[in-house]
Formats: sequence, structure tokens, C-alpha cells
Amino acid sequence: LITGVKLSAIGTVTDKSVDPVLHQSEELGREAALSKQIVVLFLTGSFSVSYIFFWLSYPLAYWQGIFPIRTGLLGQRLPVRVSERLLEPMEIWLPWDYASHIQLTCSAFVPLFLADPPDSCSTSQMCGALVLWCLVMYCAQRLVHLRFSKETFFTTGRLDRVVLYAWAAPVSQLAMAAAWWLSRAWHLPLAGKLALCCGAFCTSWAVYSCFLYRALEHRKVITMMHKKKEPYNQALARLRYSYFNTNPIHVLLSDHFPERGIKSTTFYEAGKAYLQAADPRVHARLEALQMAAETAPGSDRRVLGGRSFFPGQHLLYHAQVWLTGVPRSAFQSLDGADLDGPGMMPMRS
Repeated sequence: LITGVKLSAIGTVTDKSVDPVLHQSEELGREAALSKQIVVLFLTGSFSVSYIFFWLSYPLAYWQGIFPIRTGLLGQRLPVRVSERLLEPMEIWLPWDYASHIQLTCSAFVPLFLADPPDSCSTSQMCGALVLWCLVMYCAQRLVHLRFSKETFFTTGRLDRVVLYAWAAPVSQLAMAAAWWLSRAWHLPLAGKLALCCGAFCTSWAVYSCFLYRALEHRKVITMMHKKKEPYNQALARLRYSYFNTNPIHVLLSDHFPERGIKSTTFYEAGKAYLQAADPRVHARLEALQMAAETAPGSDRRVLGGRSFFPGQHLLYHAQVWLTGVPRSAFQSLDGADLDGPGMMPMRS
């Protein structure tokens, strides 16, 4: 294949019927130049700049709420509910995260349809950037989802199923790329190339969807066989939401029409399940204690002379602190608060 430098020396062919070899070389050079520009576009745009600004939006949103509270722009005696709304973090943008996974993977496979010089491969560069992007996003999303986002409530698993089926797009794109180069090797006309590529894409999509459907149905059967059954009261105590506290009409009737004899109900809000407890303050502190203790070193300690089974556990925990921002100590996030309140078990060292 001829490079762009060689093409610049050859020049543009004015009459393509005179020398078809030069015309073919010119077309290959254009594809190589286009492939290189696609790499530059996605490396400087989709894979870097857009996500840097996306990560910066989270601390900026936090300081956007802090600024009017600290400066008193909205008044010196700001209501608690207004302050809470100002400091409320963003939701977990799960649909957008899913979309970016599929979109960027398809973008990395675009250079597969274009010719490259023998000394470079745009697809390898794009896929290498994609792997690096996955590693960075794994660490960044742990921090964003667990420390800077509020709990997001999804009522069904339809989104996960749709995304699993949507992964057929990049998989079928590989099959279409193979059919594309096969049609070019056979020197098929444009209609033949389109028919072969569309057939390969649709066949790959159908095969992928068929196998995925069988796998999901098999998983559903296994889940039904091992489904845990529990009484309604236990499920309500575990989930904290029901028909009544998620129904705004029922909650309003219980608050404003006590003569109806409806039990007072607190509206369920994702991320504030502790409000459903009899004493929300004690329950919130207990939940914080349990979550902090789960991330502490030795939380999964095996009984082997009182020592951790894994010798590098503390080293991994410090790396986890650096990457995700979890508390260094199991009780550091409680700021030394007195936990021996009503309904709380005394702490023991």
C-alpha cells in the first residue's frame, strides 16, 4: 500500500482511465489518510477531552451548591430542605454509561474498513486506546458512582437486557468488516459488496441474539429454581419500599387527612431508605458504621491465628483508599461520633 508521502510525490491523476494503478493507489492513500484522521479525532475528542470535562462536572456541581450556602447569597437562614437540595449529588447516569461502552467500541472498529500502510495500524491504536480507557474508567467510575452519585432506583432489569442485546452491534461489525474485505478481494460490484456486508451483519446479529436469548432463559430457570422465598414483613424490612410508601397519594392522605385513620407514612426516596426506620438518625449512623466496617482491613479475615489469610490485604486496601476514597479506618467516616445512642449497640474495641 502506498503512503500519503508517496502520493504527494505522485500527484493527483487527472484522467483515471489512463492509469488505473495510479487511481487505485490514490484511493488507498485517501483511505489511509482518513483512517489516521479518525484516530486523531477519537483520541483527542471522544476518548480524552469529553471525559475529562465529564469528571470535572461532579466536583463543580458540588461546589456550585456549596458556594451559595457559604456566601449567603440565598439568605443567612437557609431552610434545611433547600440546603439538602443544593448539596444533592447527581444520579448514576447508567444509560449514558452503557451507551458510551457500545458507541466507543463501534468507533474503535471503524478503521477496520479502511486501508492502512504496512507500517501502521489505526485499528490497533484505537483498540489500545480503548483498553486504556477501560482501565481508567473502571477506577474513575468507582469513585464517581460510589462517592459522588446518589442511589438511583431502577424498577426492572430491562435496561441490562437491552444493553446485552445491543452488544450485538460491535460483534456484528467485525463480521461485516470480514465480509467487506472479502468482497474487495473478489472485486465485487458495489451492489454485491452491500449485499454481502448486510448479510454478514444481520446473520451475526441473529446468531448472537439467539445464543444470548438461550443463555438468559437458562439463567432465568436457574434463578427460579434457587429463588429465595421470604415472608412479606421480612422482604419489606430488607427492601424498605412497598406500594404504600411509593404511592404519593397514599402518603399525602396519611399526612393531611388523619381522620381517615391511615397510618402515617414517609415517602420512599432512593438513597434515603433510613427515613423508613423508627429512628432515622440512629439507623443512618448504624448503616454508615456497617458500610465503613465492610471496607476495613480484616473484614474478611479467616480464623488462622487471628491473622489475615491474605498477606497483601493491607497493601491492596491502601490502594483501594487511594483509588476510591474509602475511609482509611473502619470508623473514620463517623467523625468520632457517640454511637452509644438509643437503639444502638455499644461499641467494643
